[in-house]
Amino acid sequence: MHIVGDFGQGGIQTYVRDLLAQHSRHPDIESIVLLLYSKGALFESVTDLGVNIYFIGMKGAGDLFGLTRAIKKAMGLKPDITHVHAVHPLIGPLLRIASMPAIYHEHGGILERDGVIKGGNPLSRLLCRNTYKSYKKYLAISDFVKESMDSTISGITDRIVTIYNGADIDGIDVVPPVSRTVLPAGWREDSIAVGIAGRLAPQKDIDKFLEVAAELSKHYSNIVFPIVGDGPLREELEDKAYSLGLAESVLFLGYRKDAIAIMKRFDVFLFTSAWEAFGLVVIEAMAAGVPVVAVHTPDSAVDEIIEFGVNGYVLGNSDPARISECVIRLLEDKALRQDIVKSARGQVHKRFSMAITAERIYQVYIDVVDKSKCKI
Repeated sequence: MHIVGDFGQGGIQTYVRDLLAQHSRHPDIESIVLLLYSKGALFESVTDLGVNIYFIGMKGAGDLFGLTRAIKKAMGLKPDITHVHAVHPLIGPLLRIASMPAIYHEHGGILERDGVIKGGNPLSRLLCRNTYKSYKKYLAISDFVKESMDSTISGITDRIVTIYNGADIDGIDVVPPVSRTVLPAGWREDSIAVGIAGRLAPQKDIDKFLEVAAELSKHYSNIVFPIVGDGPLREELEDKAYSLGLAESVLFLGYRKDAIAIMKRFDVFLFTSAWEAFGLVVIEAMAAGVPVVAVHTPDSAVDEIIEFGVNGYVLGNSDPARISECVIRLLEDKALRQDIVKSARGQVHKRFSMAITAERIYQVYIDVVDKSKCKI
């Protein structure tokens, strides 16, 4: 049984959906989902997999009556193992009291920026340090996250396993590029497209993307900057694009179900996130055949994915002019771009395939429940 907060747009939700899709084809796994808070944009795509979803409708983390309903439902479903995806600090202790074996999958929520636990809230820090100790195993989506968990929660070192996020390579391969006839006005046949996909939130640092866009606009008159995604900063970012003289070339496309198809029209994927526990969209771009230029910060795992000049470009220097130089290098050198794309796709197949990820997680299940057939 998977316990998930919601199926809104986001890397965690996409990951869980793709994992469920892989496990739905596994002969020894029957997956079910306990959905705590809200349904979200990806809910229908999960139900299309034939997975049974039990929706609780909690009003928030403080809804203790809702949490009680969730635990009672979980006990009634009697799964062999429960897979918890970063949703509520009390889930672990309550599952332990109910003698339900569980694993905790940290997608990046324990630590926030600059190593601050749960935003620095004292109660949240206390809960985090003491309630997350209740699980049989812990899955970290990167070594960066593993190290963060190890330094945050004492006594769990030997129970943490790094399993990288995986991309649905087969699903990406069968998606054709979006038809040029439905591209937004301004994105012409001869346009150069340098884009990004992600939630418009502080973590993603779309401000930096716009600053690099301003640099690139000095070199190309036919360049556009599509941004796939939505979020609380959209209006602020639209104002910034206008102030930089980019109102016509920056294309705010909002949340799109055809995000992969749109990304396949990018000439370069420019990833400027300031804090990233992994970077699922990076490997999706790599799998889609789009060369990636990414910014790496100390609060990021992007350098675990990209090797500079081999399967993309990753820069610790966040200077917009320096970043734009790498983008221009890829735009101007076709042979280099092809080599980068080939190497990147090879790395995704070898290290970041959802099929590999799903099998590794299944082996963790077996390790925890010590039997081959699970209701999960």
